[in-house]
Amino acid sequence: MKDNKFARCIQCLGKTLAVCMALVATPVVAQDLTVGGGSIGGTWSLVGNALAEYIRKEIPGVKPTVIAGGGVKNILGLSTDQLQIGFAYASSAGEAINGLGPFEGRQMEATAIAGLFTAGWQLTTTKDSGIESIEDMKGKSIAPGIKGFTGEVIARMVLDVYGMSYDDMKRVEFVGYNDSVQLIKDGHLDAFMPIAADPTASIQDLASSGSGVNILPVPDDKLAEIRKINPGYARYMIKAGTYKGQTEAVGTLGTNTVIYAAPNLDPELVEKITEVIANHVDDLRTLHPLLKNLTMDKAVKDLGAPLHPGAKAFYEKKGIL
Repeated sequence: MKDNKFARCIQCLGKTLAVCMALVATPVVAQDLTVGGGSIGGTWSLVGNALAEYIRKEIPGVKPTVIAGGGVKNILGLSTDQLQIGFAYASSAGEAINGLGPFEGRQMEATAIAGLFTAGWQLTTTKDSGIESIEDMKGKSIAPGIKGFTGEVIARMVLDVYGMSYDDMKRVEFVGYNDSVQLIKDGHLDAFMPIAADPTASIQDLASSGSGVNILPVPDDKLAEIRKINPGYARYMIKAGTYKGQTEAVGTLGTNTVIYAAPNLDPELVEKITEVIANHVDDLRTLHPLLKNLTMDKAVKDLGAPLHPGAKAFYEKKGIL
């Protein structure tokens, strides 16, 4: 009888050891995490590579890889499972959700993790142009930006809420910022419209070549109309003296750079990623001047899309929401 009990004990022990050995021998399955950044060497890729390194060190089994991308491209990638995380403007997310602009006829989901910093749309003329408001733009020669890019999309929308279109302009050139400045200097254009954090180098270049610049304001009522079309836009303030000739603060519109997650990405993983961002806020602030004012309280505002459930869970646990 004792021998039978002893044999059964040995048998049970053997099974337990086999299970334990199997568990030890089974490696942790690595999860690939493709991150859509921006142009090579740009701010989005810089932040994306830093975030990937934080994730690699602090979330076991996750293998992030940053690839070059852009706002619209990254939203498309997140919606089609080509990306798990991506950087984009809040305005692009708003367009995707509402089927507007480059997403016309194909509404897509977008879910946010955290907002990072805001870029301002800056309708710029020379100080001696005589142009003081957006209403004055009718009949002028303009450069709204490269066709289909965020700044050009904003230009069309702003003109529309003022009852104007490109047809009301004397001339429209879809060129980059540096080319726009040269055309203004040569007397061929009256205004250009970069979207960037201030101070913007191309505006500084134009301001330094003459008596300075005017940055045209977007009044509250017009901003409210724009936000009804796309909630991914917000107020953006440019301090007085930012540019030569700009003696007063100017309120224009802006859109946040936001980290988005694929809507179907595991909420637990997204919660961990959000925690990683929170743990490295101080590091991110010193990574690039655009991030100097980053806080997790600000990270939940003006995202253009709902928070991902995993990110929302983190913010709720921390009392931010």
